[in-house]
Amino acid sequence: MNTLSKVALAIAVMATVSGCATPQATLTVSTVPEGAVVTEARSGLALGIAPVVSVYNVADLARFKRNDGCYYVNGMRAQWASGAISQIPEIRLCGSVSGAYNIALARDMSLPGLDTDLEFAMKAALVRAQIAQANAATTMADMAVLRNFGFAAPQAVSCTSTQIGNTVQTSCR
Repeated sequence: MNTLSKVALAIAVMATVSGCATPQATLTVSTVPEGAVVTEARSGLALGIAPVVSVYNVADLARFKRNDGCYYVNGMRAQWASGAISQIPEIRLCGSVSGAYNIALARDMSLPGLDTDLEFAMKAALVRAQIAQANAATTMADMAVLRNFGFAAPQAVSCTSTQIGNTVQTSCR
């Protein structure tokens, strides 16, 4: 393999590992117990099985900024396997327009079918662990390829989160 081919391969691998660097905010929606189907409250758009990540383009998010400096986005609705539902009509995000935000929707534990939801949560956690293990193996293989081309591994990121009411502020460095 010639030098130009090696450089092209290294760039392709780095692009795959690092992803796009477009300014954006993320909202991770988790559920308690985990594994509920999450949809946008107003539109009904299904986002997937919790935890899910909703991504907001910075330009789009700016339209939702109010006088208090916070961004108000569509709420979320969670429905568990038992049929139990929890909903937040509107979500308030305070902080950086390109921040990483988190919110959790909790199931009313007094509703029937909790055992069904807990069993589903265990199965969902097992699948997620298997996916994480496979992703870790892929990342290690990608890093090995990069090391062969003289690239160093990326630096670790340290994040801290602080809850203020229904809002969680996360700062990373």
